[in-house]
Amino acid sequence: MRRPRIYSDSSLVIGKTFELDDRSDHYLRHVLRIKVGQPITVFNGDGNDYHGTITDIKRKIIQVRLDDNEPLINTSKESSLNITLVIGISKGDRMDWVIQKATELGVNNIQPLLTNRVDTKLNASREEKKMEHWQSVAISACEQCGRSVIPKLSHPIKITDWLSETRDTLKLVLEPSGKTLKNLNSELDHPPKKIDLLIGPEGGFTQEEIEHAVKKNYFTLSLGPRILRTETAPLVAISLIQERWGDI
Repeated sequence: MRRPRIYSDSSLVIGKTFELDDRSDHYLRHVLRIKVGQPITVFNGDGNDYHGTITDIKRKIIQVRLDDNEPLINTSKESSLNITLVIGISKGDRMDWVIQKATELGVNNIQPLLTNRVDTKLNASREEKKMEHWQSVAISACEQCGRSVIPKLSHPIKITDWLSETRDTLKLVLEPSGKTLKNLNSELDHPPKKIDLLIGPEGGFTQEEIEHAVKKNYFTLSLGPRILRTETAPLVAISLIQERWGDI
């Protein structure tokens, strides 16, 4: 029998019964058509997977009892390389795509960025709705890929504010005229443990933004001779970085 894997923001205690939240209700009822007695795996972002059993299905409530056994520790799903993706906000579902795939590829932190070429205006109300939606995208990606730690998703900030921070990381900014990852690797004294990956929005960074990043000790990184879309570049860059220094 298939064992669904679902996120819950509840405090999970072995041997206790709790109710799943609304976001899982439709999927479990109408897509998987779960039944009482069916096994289920639940995680809440603490790094563990908890095995449980569906004990009751009511009109608006699905109850789960966590089995009396040790939680499955999922540390193997987290990369040894800590990656922070810092990316210009893009329109439509492109940002959803980036957050989903970056989560699947093991990114630890996602920082949406406001740059000169970001054409998205966010007032306080709209920003909060976006954050809730993006968080849901990341959670769904974790449910699918097996991660039990949800990437930290920060509120959007201006690129100047981001570059003003001091961080002990290898700093990379995508730039078509930059170095390849192979050439960059040959210049490093040792493999990095933490990386900040800075990627522009549709239209890329301005020259002034690139120069500002370089002054803040960012290495310019090229992904080859072709110009990639803002939703494609993160997937390629993260995959190459994980293959070179991470767990792919």
